[in-house]
Amino acid sequence: GNIAAWNTASNVLPAGRTMHSSTVWNNRIYVTGGNDGSSVASNVIYASPSLSSGGDIGSAWTSTGMTAFTTARSGHVAIAYGSQLYILGGFDGTNYLLDTQYAAIASDGTIGSWSQTEKLPQRVRQADGFASNGFLYLFGGRSASGTCTNNTYVIPINANGSLGYWSQTNVRFTTARYGGSVSYNGGRAYMLGGYNCTGAAFTGANSVVHATLQFQPQIANYSLAIDADSDVFPSMFVANGLDNSDGARWYLNYKSATSGGSSTCGAMTTWGQNT
Repeated sequence: GNIAAWNTASNVLPAGRTMHSSTVWNNRIYVTGGNDGSSVASNVIYASPSLSSGGDIGSAWTSTGMTAFTTARSGHVAIAYGSQLYILGGFDGTNYLLDTQYAAIASDGTIGSWSQTEKLPQRVRQADGFASNGFLYLFGGRSASGTCTNNTYVIPINANGSLGYWSQTNVRFTTARYGGSVSYNGGRAYMLGGYNCTGAAFTGANSVVHATLQFQPQIANYSLAIDADSDVFPSMFVANGLDNSDGARWYLNYKSATSGGSSTCGAMTTWGQNT
């Protein structure tokens, strides 16, 4: 695991960047947004050439075929998972953002058109996150210049790349912070460094905290036919459950059906509209 020596890549980024976000998919590095050093935010995406032949970046980075995401920003989070690229939150120079966008990554490395999906539970800048086992995670950050969070948000990733509904884990990491970095390995999440909202950098015991991810089903479907013996129009659904403050919620989807009369012994013949 030791790093023998660092080497300078043959091809540098096309432009200077700070407070950008980068991610890796299919042997390519994607650098998204950020500032150019003069506090001007960008929505440009740079992609490295395929790195399958080795560690060096042997040819030039490109923005060709990289559809820019909506609203230039810095301090956002970029995550690649399941041939999709996700952009979450950030800062547009005036506003802290809570939008979530995703776009397909083609086999040649280009990025397609962007779509909006489920918004973040709060505006957040300088958070960090990753995706694993069909879920996307977002850790910490700040929702205003003096408001830090130690929340962890999790959301299921749908088969088409869109996201389900955000929930918050009922265990928070130690000390609210922004500008930290999160890594994932072997079922554990690691939060490294960052600043608290008083402007102090973490150098002691709180520099690195870690926790085990506890995977469990986040979405379930149940089907039940009830003979009400008359026409009913339900408007409320009561379930025996416990949300443990993790943001669980129930949705009811039903169709009514009426019998065909005594000649058919009460058999259901047609279903009503979806409600």
